Amino acid sequence: METQLVLLVAFSAYAIIIYALTRKFKVHARYVSVFLVPLSFFTLGYQLRLSGISKSVDLGFFLTDSSYLFVYVLFAFFLLLGQLKYWKK
Repeated sequence: METQLVLLVAFSAYAIIIYALTRKFKVHARYVSVFLVPLSFFTLGYQLRLSGISKSVDLGFFLTDSSYLFVYVLFAFFLLLGQLKYWKK
């Protein structure tokens, strides 16, 4: 129970920081979800990993790994799009 509370507080703190930074740079609110979705998947997956139930632990590993993969693919995709835009000028 204590670990779930700590993870909830950490997720809330990260979400508030991300929201504050995106508001400072006047980013539309729907773009904030791009940052919060992997964070929520990772937090949920980590909670499931700590639960101790074998099927939940497996699902937790899947969610944490998929959140890393999502961020990596998103970064690589936008890097590729940036290069395509740069070389077409």
